[in-house]
Amino acid sequence: SVLDHKIHGAMESSAGREGDGLQDLTVNEVDVTLSKAMAHSNELVQRARQLQAHFQQAQRGMLEINRLCDQADSSIVQGQTLLNRSAHRIHELKQALERHQQALGTAPDISR
Repeated sequence: SVLDHKIHGAMESSAGREGDGLQDLTVNEVDVTLSKAMAHSNELVQRARQLQAHFQQAQRGMLEINRLCDQADSSIVQGQTLLNRSAHRIHELKQALERHQQALGTAPDISR
């Protein structure tokens, strides 16, 4: 394992040292390495939580954008329907005006 490799490497690098502190130094090096690994692990967990929170916020934003787009589409369809009805009604009124003017014998003026 990585830990065994680090311990073995630490023991080899301190093999030239003398005295009873050899074991303490190796244990100290392992403790420092483990502490650094734990700190790094905690940092990664915190970053993963932040990333998850950002992702969830982005999903909520996308849902809101989709809702607004659906509303805009609906509004456009309603507007087009109203415009088409209005254009059809104007056409009917122009035709009725022409018929009335012809019946009265006047020239139609539908330039507007």
